[in-house]
Amino acid sequence: MATVHRICYPSPLRVDFLPEEEMGPASKRKSERKSKLHWLRDGDAGTYYATRLAAAGYDYRLEFNTPKPANITDRKGDRAAAAQDRLKKGDVLLVNNRPPLTRNETHLLADIVLSESWVEDRIMGILRNTFSVCSRDEVVLTDGVASMLQPDFEKRAKVRFKKRPEAEYSHKATVGGEYEEIHSHRTAGYLIYAREIWPNGPDLLCSFAMSGPMNLVWAHLVVTKLADHLLPAGKERILVADIVPTVVAHSRSVFPDWPDTLDFTCDWKVEPALDKSALRLWS
Repeated sequence: MATVHRICYPSPLRVDFLPEEEMGPASKRKSERKSKLHWLRDGDAGTYYATRLAAAGYDYRLEFNTPKPANITDRKGDRAAAAQDRLKKGDVLLVNNRPPLTRNETHLLADIVLSESWVEDRIMGILRNTFSVCSRDEVVLTDGVASMLQPDFEKRAKVRFKKRPEAEYSHKATVGGEYEEIHSHRTAGYLIYAREIWPNGPDLLCSFAMSGPMNLVWAHLVVTKLADHLLPAGKERILVADIVPTVVAHSRSVFPDWPDTLDFTCDWKVEPALDKSALRLWS
């Protein structure tokens, strides 16, 4: 059976107040906790994709993409051989968080740390053909991808995002153009599907938005409104889209204060700035 392997990045290390018996006097209790096995980024967003792909006949596994500890000897060749043995043609690697191609320029945003594993190197090689910059507060498309943007969306070639959970656009620009400020509740969602990212290897599905809350909403929107993008029949696909929320009256946020479900997104729109499918988009 073909399998979806979710590439799991650990959540940022937490700073917490631990019990006194663990940390001594209260003045010394504030400490950075070691990340645990189940502290993984965007797991609920990943569930949306996994459930939809399970209906198409895929099994589900996790691939832990944890940075190598400093005291461990890296046997990259052995891990590469093991990866090629377990990740088969017809399988799908699922990356459902922002790929860590570019470090954030501000300490206010937590970086997703590269593991520099053999599998991650293959994934990032594909994604660098799509994004020349990809951090929490800025995304720049490569010139080749930007040339595919629809006529009314040329200024999605370069975008900056606000740091709030809504991750709204703050600036936009064309290829080679200067940034101009934008005032909008819109933000962006991205989806890339690449075939056989190494010879006889798996496909890659990378789908993400720019904050944790918006990434969850984007996963919901993709599987409910764009499900055909998840497994484009025999082809590769790239989608760059505006997420257009329904603004809550008299609210500074597009998110309700106390939602029971994600049904509040039912009338949100997805407006493609680029939606291209072809037999081969990445060589």
